[in-house]
Amino acid sequence: MPKGAGRTAVVRALRDLSILATTASDPYRASAAFAVAPAAVVVASVAGWRRRDAAFLAAVRARAPDGVIVVLVPAGDRALAVPALEAGADVFLPEPVDLDELSAVVRRLLDRARRGGAPSAAETALRALCADIGHAVNNPLQVASLLLEDAASPAAAARAGVAKELRRIGDVVARVTAFGRLPRPTPARVPLAALVTAVLETVGRERAFDPSTLRPLDEVEANVDATQAAAAVEASVRFLAARSAGSSVPLRVALSARESGAVDVLLRVDGVVLTAEEASKSLDAVLDVDERTREIRSGLAFVRAIVAGHGGTLDWRRGPDAEKGAVLRLRFPR
Repeated sequence: MPKGAGRTAVVRALRDLSILATTASDPYRASAAFAVAPAAVVVASVAGWRRRDAAFLAAVRARAPDGVIVVLVPAGDRALAVPALEAGADVFLPEPVDLDELSAVVRRLLDRARRGGAPSAAETALRALCADIGHAVNNPLQVASLLLEDAASPAAAARAGVAKELRRIGDVVARVTAFGRLPRPTPARVPLAALVTAVLETVGRERAFDPSTLRPLDEVEANVDATQAAAAVEASVRFLAARSAGSSVPLRVALSARESGAVDVLLRVDGVVLTAEEASKSLDAVLDVDERTREIRSGLAFVRAIVAGHGGTLDWRRGPDAEKGAVLRLRFPR
């Protein structure tokens, strides 16, 4: 919160939005209050930025992933917005803050949560898609804006930084449109081992693992659309590889025909171990932003949609050696 009269004005603006406001003079007191009663809206001043401020914002975002975080940045020190956004803030406003602008921003960010009526499955999926895209695009747009406005930064460095942020946005668009351009599925008998091997050879040229070290896959046929099945397998492999911190990515792949009339594609990258919460969240995520590196990565929502469209399932399977890496299972009909 800002100090003195500024804090009083912010509290009044929030109360005008029917938000019960609690104030704290520093991140430690704010963290203690948030632990007792997590707030739907957090307004934080980052004047005199310290590492503890980043830790506080990150903790708030972790505890309330759908909450609203607005940071107030001193007008003369706009560069502070970058670490605040990287720590999890939704948006920044200059301080002293325009109360009308603050109210409009908070109202807009809360609007979706306050809409009445239970949304349909399609509406929920569309809102999740828009939210994921917005989260992935918002950060690079704001960073690019700061770089353009920073008069102290050399022009060449600013242009290079802006170009980098625009490439990140282009990457988001490419990932989403790649799935949108897939044709309607036309299932046929497809040799799954050959399809998976071709995908691994393509991705292997870009990633650290060497598909030639894989054991030959037993030939199994599945009743799938070859283009869509290949896209699902490729996205799954990229999902796992992008989360591997090592320079060499040992990839484990297996095909398993089931007596139930299904065939499993089992994928594992050594060292990629997900918690139950992370695994569950990944199945619903369209895009995922690594808050440490700001790298934009794909989730598994599109993969799950493709597999479900074939009458199959996508899930995480725990095996006897699960501690070596999470096993992703794509189950297709035979």
